[in-house]
Amino acid sequence: AGGWQTAEQVSDGSDDQQYPQIALDSSDNIHIAWMAYVTAMANNQVVYRKKTGAVWGSQEAITNTGFEQGWGLSISISADDIVNVVWSGQGWGANPTKYSIQYRRRVNGIWSPAQNNLVNEAKYNYLATSLWARYPSSNILAVGYAFIYVSENTLSDLEFYSGLYVAGLGYSQAHIIG
Repeated sequence: AGGWQTAEQVSDGSDDQQYPQIALDSSDNIHIAWMAYVTAMANNQVVYRKKTGAVWGSQEAITNTGFEQGWGLSISISADDIVNVVWSGQGWGANPTKYSIQYRRRVNGIWSPAQNNLVNEAKYNYLATSLWARYPSSNILAVGYAFIYVSENTLSDLEFYSGLYVAGLGYSQAHIIG
């Protein structure tokens, strides 16, 4: 008989832990990223954990800044098991008070040394969503990371974009609607 397994506690934070996103790698290991309030910084940050077999690894900080991070975060894993996380956050580039699209990748258990500021404009950019599906496998990019996001000039003027990031080649975007 089928049924749900017992719930597992992934985070033990004493403050808000929100918006979890989950992805599986090619060995069916579980990867979770979420937004966690960090009292010492008085704002939200992006954190991550991996479960291999029955064991949860340590919680890892993807961001560690004095600015708000983690809104609209999304996680995906490429065909070569590279973990990709995209989110919107403040404090970057020429428009530090606006939410811009940020990205980091985890290769062989190591996070890229710096997060990439993919979209930084004098308007709010948020709700980044990765484009990923385990099945059919043709939906998994062999190289790089694809996502969509919303850009806001005003509350009544929303624009939708797609983005593609390929390590070594950089970032490109395309306007979809708006």
